[in-house]
Amino acid sequence: MTIVDRPGEPTTFGQPQRAAGVEAQLLRGDGVHAADTIIDHGAFGSLVVRAASVRGTYARYESGPREDDYTMGAAANGRWLVVALADGVTSASASHLAATLAVRTAVQQVQRQLDEYAMGEVDLHGVFQSAAYQLRRSAEPLLDAEGLDCTADHIAGLFATTLLVAIIPADGTGRRVRLARVGDSNAWTLDDDGWTPLLAPKVGGAPLASSTVRALPRLPDTLDVVERDIAPGQTMVLASDGVTDPFGTTFDGDVARCLARAWHPELPAPLEFARQLSFRGQSWDDDRTAVAVTGIGSPSR
Repeated sequence: MTIVDRPGEPTTFGQPQRAAGVEAQLLRGDGVHAADTIIDHGAFGSLVVRAASVRGTYARYESGPREDDYTMGAAANGRWLVVALADGVTSASASHLAATLAVRTAVQQVQRQLDEYAMGEVDLHGVFQSAAYQLRRSAEPLLDAEGLDCTADHIAGLFATTLLVAIIPADGTGRRVRLARVGDSNAWTLDDDGWTPLLAPKVGGAPLASSTVRALPRLPDTLDVVERDIAPGQTMVLASDGVTDPFGTTFDGDVARCLARAWHPELPAPLEFARQLSFRGQSWDDDRTAVAVTGIGSPSR
């Protein structure tokens, strides 16, 4: 595959979509602007963090909103970094709002619990229940204004989003992280040997056990919850499927290799991190969101 990487421009893998060369549409009709790209970076305890969410090629061409979102929060006097990442389901008409509401609710709920309990005692199912409840509650007046009953199908048609939550030690005393999700976003470790998923990965571009994406506000009986130890020197990355679908089934495609070189062993500058997320090629036109963290378990600065 031909790879074209010019300073200041998204890296192109192979033949880009026709829409890739078109200037992004800022707004649609009388819509209110939502940020095309958001970037965060900095140190927190022993951690170094890079985070970005960028609108995909299709949304830019159609002047649609960025449907991915993320947020972060500190807990227990800086002992923990809490990260939530969401990927709004395109078929829902206000999925971008659902993603934002879900990540904010999840981080707030985890923060409150970590102020009282140990990481392993956090009720993550209750956290996801709270996020689902907030989506249903926020949908009611909007559906009522449209003259629609607040049924499960109507709510899902308005607000639907995946959700991934991570609890990461930030004080240098531990390497164990805790993760939970609904949907197909994933967390990964990155080292000299490449990418390793921390939760069950997609197979052939589809969720491991389903042909449809699970999404809030519908909540499964059991969550995908894991605890994992991050080895010294590894980079941990939380990412939406817009980032990792191009990795390929063995996680060693051109995109996977390029990002691995760029994000390990050191993270790039913040603007470069966002540029790298904006890669183009083939049919890869989804939004991209990633939160990358190094220094887990290292002595605090």
